[in-house]
Amino acid sequence: MKWILSIALAVSVAANVWLAFRLFDASVTQAYMEESIQSNQMALLQCIAVTNEFLDSGARREALIAKAKAVSGVHSMFSNDGHFWIGSFGMDFDKDGRLISVAEWGSVYEQIKEREHWVPAQGRLPYCN
Repeated sequence: MKWILSIALAVSVAANVWLAFRLFDASVTQAYMEESIQSNQMALLQCIAVTNEFLDSGARREALIAKAKAVSGVHSMFSNDGHFWIGSFGMDFDKDGRLISVAEWGSVYEQIKEREHWVPAQGRLPYCN
């Protein structure tokens, strides 16, 4: 009888440990998912604002960057291989300052990894299309 109770106790403890791990994993996944949704929502709002500005007035580089900054708030900005990035939203301009394309960092990063053009040692993007 004692060994049956010991086995039942061990099974119960193992099940509780497994459930606790699953709960922790679900909460971490939820946190990452919320962050991703917020980032994608901001990129979408920037894209809509920039597109509307471009379609309404044929705005050039400086006006579009200002509009994207106004929508994003305090996101970091940088330029990389022709793309100007504000947060996860990127814009590509031609030599005349006209908007050529827009991109979202996550999708560009995945394309680069698939094409093996990412150079981790240098930390830069040699190709963004």
